[in-house]
This record gives sequence, C-alpha cells and structure tokens, in this order.
Amino acid sequence: MPIKITFAMKSRDETLYFIAMKRRLTHFLFFSVFLSYLAVGQNPLQKEVHIETGIYSVVSLLNLLSDQKINLAYSSDLMPSDRVTVTSKLTTVNQVLKKIKNQTGVQFRLSDDIILLSYQRKMYTLSGTIKDSQSGEALIGASILINSGTRGTVTNTYGFYSLTMPEGTYDLSFRFVGYRSSEQKLKLDQNIEYIVSLSENTEVLDEVVVSSIAPDYNVQNTIPGISRISLGEDWPIPYFLGEEDIFQNALLLPGIQSIGEDASGLNIRGGAIDQNLILLDGAPIYNPNHFYGLISVFSPEVINTVDIMKGYIPPQYGGRASSVINIVQKEGNNQEYHVSGGMGLVSGRLTAEGPIKKNESSFLFSARQSLLNFSIEDLVNESLDDSRTSFRDFNAKINWIVNNNNKIYLSGYYGQDRNRAGFDAIRKWGNKSMTLRWNHLFSPKIFSNFTAIVSEYTYQISDPQEVGSFIGKSNIVNFALKADFGWVINPAHTIDFGVHTILHKLKPGERIPFDENASTVETILDTEHAIESSVYLSHMAEFSEKLSVQYGIRLSSLLSIGPSEVYTYDPNLSKSDATITDTLNIFKRKIHHRHGGWEPRISLNYHFNENNSIKASYNKTYQYIHLISNTVAPAPTDIWKLSDSNIKPTISDHYSVGFYRNLRDNKLEASLEFFYKKIQNVIDFKDGADLLFNENIETELLNGRGQSYGMELFIKRNTGKIRGWLSYTLSRAEQKFQSRFSELTINNGSYFPSNFNKAHDITLVGVLSVSPRVSLSSSFNYKTGRPITLPVGKFIFDGKIVPNFENRNQNRLPSYHRLDLSLKLAGQSIKKNGQIRRNHDYWLFSLYNVYARKNIYSYFFRESELVPGTTEVLPYSIFGTIIPAVTYNFRF
Repeated sequence: MPIKITFAMKSRDETLYFIAMKRRLTHFLFFSVFLSYLAVGQNPLQKEVHIETGIYSVVSLLNLLSDQKINLAYSSDLMPSDRVTVTSKLTTVNQVLKKIKNQTGVQFRLSDDIILLSYQRKMYTLSGTIKDSQSGEALIGASILINSGTRGTVTNTYGFYSLTMPEGTYDLSFRFVGYRSSEQKLKLDQNIEYIVSLSENTEVLDEVVVSSIAPDYNVQNTIPGISRISLGEDWPIPYFLGEEDIFQNALLLPGIQSIGEDASGLNIRGGAIDQNLILLDGAPIYNPNHFYGLISVFSPEVINTVDIMKGYIPPQYGGRASSVINIVQKEGNNQEYHVSGGMGLVSGRLTAEGPIKKNESSFLFSARQSLLNFSIEDLVNESLDDSRTSFRDFNAKINWIVNNNNKIYLSGYYGQDRNRAGFDAIRKWGNKSMTLRWNHLFSPKIFSNFTAIVSEYTYQISDPQEVGSFIGKSNIVNFALKADFGWVINPAHTIDFGVHTILHKLKPGERIPFDENASTVETILDTEHAIESSVYLSHMAEFSEKLSVQYGIRLSSLLSIGPSEVYTYDPNLSKSDATITDTLNIFKRKIHHRHGGWEPRISLNYHFNENNSIKASYNKTYQYIHLISNTVAPAPTDIWKLSDSNIKPTISDHYSVGFYRNLRDNKLEASLEFFYKKIQNVIDFKDGADLLFNENIETELLNGRGQSYGMELFIKRNTGKIRGWLSYTLSRAEQKFQSRFSELTINNGSYFPSNFNKAHDITLVGVLSVSPRVSLSSSFNYKTGRPITLPVGKFIFDGKIVPNFENRNQNRLPSYHRLDLSLKLAGQSIKKNGQIRRNHDYWLFSLYNVYARKNIYSYFFRESELVPGTTEVLPYSIFGTIIPAVTYNFRF
C-alpha cells in the first residue's frame, strides 16, 4: 500500500532539515518492506514442519508435507514403493526430503517457491536361456513379451536373451512356435538370471517345415527377405523319394530356384550357386548335395534351425554375394535318451542323443547311408548296370554347461559321395568340418561367442579306361577363428560386434597318371594361400513403437600370400599363354596382393500397426572365392578359385523393399517384396574354355557385370484343417561381358539371361488334415524354362556335322511343371489305457511327378541314322515318369 507523507516548509534551514529526514525515512521504510518480503518469501526448504518417528511410504510422507502448506510437485505413480524409516523428529522440510532421498533415491530441487520431486527408477537386467523342457535343447528365436504388449526381445542363436528394464513388477510371456507359452509375473528389483523351459504342444509332429519364429514374425521382424526352415510343425509336404530335405523345402519358397532336377545348388534372387554362404554350426560347406543334387547333405533329424537370408544380411556374415544359409545342429537331449531314424528307398538314418551328465552335458550322433546305390537311370527304367551312386553322412555334437556363464560345444560333420560312371570311372567328393565353440557371459548384458573352425572339401576322379587314364584331385581347407560379442544396452538397443579371420588353403588340382602305362602328363597346380579377415559393428534399435532399424558396417579383406607363382600379362592384349610378360616367384608367407572394402548394411521396419509393416534394406558384400565351371549344371569336380591379382572379388549391391500383412489373428500371412541386385566382376568362361587342370585359368575367364531384379509374393495359411501356401516369383537375372578385345565380348556386349534365369516361378502347397493320424498333402510347381543356346547353323569338319553357335542364351526350354502328392499315416499316439505312447512312428507314401510330365532338361544334336547328312534334335528329360516311394520314420 503506498504511503503518503506531507511536510510544512517554514524556512530554508528547516526545509533542508526536513529533506534529509525525508530521505532517511524513505530508506527506513524501503528496508522494512524488504525485510518483510524476505520474511514472507523465505526458502521453502527451511520452513518448519513436524514429522514424528515411524515408518512411512514416500507418498505418505509427501502428503504430510502438503498438509502443512508445503508446495510440492510430483507424480504419485512415479514414486518408488520403498519405505522410509524416521528415527527422530524432523523439524524442517529440508530434513524430511534428505531423509527420503538417502533411503529411496528420490531427487528434489527448488523452482521459485515450488519443490519439484523426481525419481529415476533403478535399472536391472533379466537374462537367461529358453529351452525345451524335455530335451534341454536351446530354442532359437523364442519370443519374450512384456506386459502382453509388443515390447520385448527374442533369443539369439544360442537360446540366450537379455532385457534391461526399470525396477518393477512385470507380466512376462515366453513363446515359441509349436510350444505352450509360459506366463510369469516377476518382480525385478535386482539382476535376475531366469531359465525358462517350454513344453511341446502334443499335436505338433516332427516334420521339416517352413515356418516363422512367431505367428507375427514376418511383420515384426526388422529383417526383410528371411525364411526359416525348422523342425516342429505338422506340414508333411511331398519329398522326392520320401527323403525329408531342407533344400527341397527351400525350393518351394519365393526367390529360390535351381537349374533343374539334375543340378546341384540353389540360385537365390538371381545369384549363382557359389554366391550362397552355407554354414553348418559356423563351418562353410562347399558342396551341400547328394544324389545328383536332389538330396542335401543335411540329415533332418540333427537340424535345429535353418535361416535363409536372401534379403538383408547382418554384418556378422560375409564372404558371399547373394545369400546366407545358416544351419544350426541340435545340441542333444540333456534330460533323457532318444533314438530316431527312418528307412526309405534311398537311404537309412539313425540318430541317438542323450545326457552325458543330466542337466550339464549331452551328446548327439547321427549316421545316414545310401542303401540300394540307385542311379537316375534306374528311376526312369533305363538302367545302366555299371552306373551307381552312393553317399553317407555322419554328424556328432557334444555340449557341456560348465556353469551359468560358460558353455562349450564341439560339433563335427563328415560326408562322402561316390559315383561310378560306365565301367570303372569313379568320382569321390565330400565335406568335413569341426567346430569348437565357447559361449561366455561377461555380464547379464554382454554375451560372447568364441569359435574355432576347420572345414575341408575334397574331390577325386579316376578313369583307368583310356590310354590317357589319370587320377585327379583337388581340395579346399579353411582354418577360421571368430570372436563375436553382443551387448544388450536395453530392450530397444543392442550392439553386436566382432572379428573373424580365415586361412584359406586351396589346391586347385593335380592330375597324375593312373599307372605306368598311361600317357597322361603329370600336372600339379600351385597351392593357393590367402587370409580373409573382417571386423564388423551392428546396431539394432527401436526408435519408437513403429520404427525399428538394424544397421552396421563390415570391413573385409583378402591377403594373397606365398609361396606361389604369379603371372603378369601384356595389358595391350587379352590374357593367354602367349601374352605372359613375367613370372613372379612369391616367397612363403609373403603378401603379394590385397583386396578389400567397406560393406555397409541397413534394414528398416516401419509398423503401421500390429498387423502391417513395410521394410526396406540395402547390402554391400564382397566375395573372394569363386566356383569356376563351364557346364550349365555345376558338378562336384568343378574348380574353386581365390581372388588374386588377375581375378577380382565379386561385389554385390542389393536393394529390397517389401510390404507385410497378417490377417485373421495371424492365421493368414502375406508379403510382397521387390528386389534389385547389381553385381560387379561376374566370372564366366570363354567360348571353348579348357578349365580342367589349367595352370593359367585366368586366361580362360571373362570378367563382366550382372544384375537381377524381381517381385516375390507369398501367402500362407497357418492353421485350420486345410493349410498351405502360395508363392510366386517374377524375376530376371542377366549379365554382360564387354571388352575392347572381341574374344572377351559376349553377345556384342549386351545383357543376356543367366543360365538360371526363369521369369515365372509359381508354387502351390496344400495340406489336408483328415484326422490326427492321417494327412494328405500336395505341391504343384510351374516355372518358365531356363535359357539355352541353340545352334543357328552347321558345317562339315573332317566328315562330321558340327553345329554352329552364335549368341548365348537367346532361346528357352519349354516351361516346367510338376505335381507331387503324399500320404502320411501316423502310428497310435495313445495307449489303450489312455497314456501317451513314448514311441512315435509314421509311414510316408509319396508320388513324384504324378502325371508323368516329361520336362525337358536339355537337347542333344546328332546326325540322323535314317537320313545321313541331316541333324536330328533329341530332347532329354531327367524324369519322364511317375516315381513312387515309401519311407518309414520312428522315434523312441
């Protein structure tokens, strides 16, 4: 309130006196008002309050302060549930708040005259493994969901998971396809290691199936273009000769093709077969096929999971330009002993597993042996008595749980094929691998995996029939060391990083005389040595409930080392034996050439809602080892070659985008993906190339560019009496070879279709569950015929008709289509007394090529016996008839 003072002025001296008095009075009044203000607006923390001794909750203490006219700002929901013990009377606000802070961690600060309180809940980590309750087998890709929402995580390749969350009580759901989910309520007030055991759904049959990790995995997963082939669903689809096989299954998926029925390997999104990195427990497998490429080397009883990464490739994988096929073997049952196997027309299988020491260690051993040594000619009733093929596989694995933080695994594989053509010509080839792995937990958030690998691929061919009889050999040996780390920062952010080193030892070939009577000149090609190394870093991030990203970088290199001979060529002429200008002798362990580069990777997933998402990705990959073949269908005896000063690494840039949608509560899933792949340094052969035991193989090769692009549609019905899927691929794969030298140019330097290009590929698979024990299934496949080169004319040379060819792959074979059927009859699962039978068995009856379609594989040209001087064209079909088969499978 303003104060008004009036003075009566009488004289000058009196006036000066009163002026001085007025100033003093004004200063006094101002100081009094200021002191009064300070008294009213004193620090709220110093105000007096009265709190008696006792035990209080944080909120109740704050309520007592509020009742005593203390201005506080806080959220009751965010305050901790801890109790505060007061042992003596508290008389100021500051004393009360410090007591709360010291015992609970609640922070406070003053803003004007209001006290603001906040609490950052303590963070704790929940980690552990998820395993099968019966076998103790780690469940890879199992889901952990928080409070029935979409937040959570999945187990890694070793069944390990880690979640870092604020202190509190959570409802957790542990799930895996084909298993009963486990719902748990856990109070997280410290770091907890929680091991979860899930039990199988008793309706699930032991079949090789195409499945997702979870019903909504195709929508929620960040990575596009990934397919999982695993054990656990009742999808008894038809298999060739009843042999359950992961590669036959893979060929029913979009974007995955092969040259034909008598061809080994997979062509994935327009890539050659050597552009697939095939790993068995981390060890590379170079030839994954038995029986003319119709059966893979991977016995289904020993397989835990198979992931085919045909789109985005995480940075921890590298060395191939097209895809990664990661196969993980089972660990072996550490609870009880089991024996499983089967017998069919082609092979017999037997697998044993069980605990070495229950809950701590286990073993798995599996063997497969061909039985009747069939040849393809036997199957089409054109038997050649002296043409036979046989194969065998052996798998073994031992694991030891040292303690909760350390696990050791030792696994191995041995496989061999033997083929006798004609009377005495024999080919042998096979793979060997050994993997030693140590899993170590540095903390609940940091997971590590240290791996040592030895793998080998060998082949041998011997032909004693001719004067030029010989024995030829070749092999590849890899020694690898890997260190991989995973750091789970929190549920939304995970860092993966590591370093890999591989020593390649490659013997391209040696040819020696079969005996002293042979005229063969001994040829031994130089052994190639190289060190392939890489270091990578990857970040998986969920930036919001709708956007998740995985990105990273990989730096790879190849160092070619001696001893070896390196040829240099005249740069003004095409490479040939005649244009060699110098020969460099490289000493042992000396580096003579380097290749390498950065490989960025990124994948994004935007969730419109829980049922719809769109994904996009980009990969750059380097490939330093190449399969050199001048045949349409690569053979086991084809040559492998490392990049060097004359052969550059293949470089691939892969772009993809896709839309994913689930319907009817995840019972129906659909996806539509588009991809484009650009490839540098594609290798092909010159016209009339001689690749067998060639000392200067680079003189027979061409270096060009390739590209592939297309669309993939996939629709799958997961549940119900009638289930199945439809896949459709529309794609094109092409390459071009253009050079200033005419002999190094193909088709005038224009793009032309690759050998494995098929524009349309449609597959329809259906399964009808007639009863719990009986099911019928079918698969129908249609695809465009592959490109071929037909002659445009002919000429006579030395009295013989010789066809004249011009441009490559400008013609196509007729379209391919085939229908297969199968019937599965399972044994009784329930005993007469109502108990579940321990033993399980079933019969599988199959019909391959039901309507006996004679799909043309190639054409042969020969002079007509009826009309000499004219040429006749003979179509050749691998299977031109229906092929029945029966297989018996068991487990006890």
